[in-house]
Amino acid sequence: YTLLPGVTLKSEFFTLFANLAAVTSIDPEKLQDQAKVFGEPINIKEVLAGDTKVLLYVRNIIDYNDSIPGLKRFSETQKQHDAFVQALITANMD
Repeated sequence: YTLLPGVTLKSEFFTLFANLAAVTSIDPEKLQDQAKVFGEPINIKEVLAGDTKVLLYVRNIIDYNDSIPGLKRFSETQKQHDAFVQALITANMD
């Protein structure tokens, strides 16, 4: 990914889940033992048992200014959040 000018990355990690049922938490503290660092290779055979159809969870902590052109705030408290999550779950069930 590329950050827009004026956006500062404070911390980041990602982790992989075998499927939706494997997601038991998205709490960063609880995922530390599964956290992967961007830019470092992972062994798909070892980590994913060779399966490349997995869920990617990315945790980025950023600092930004709302007035940056092209940047739109997204929050769990917005009305459309629940509809967005439900659409992801529905798409995953197909």
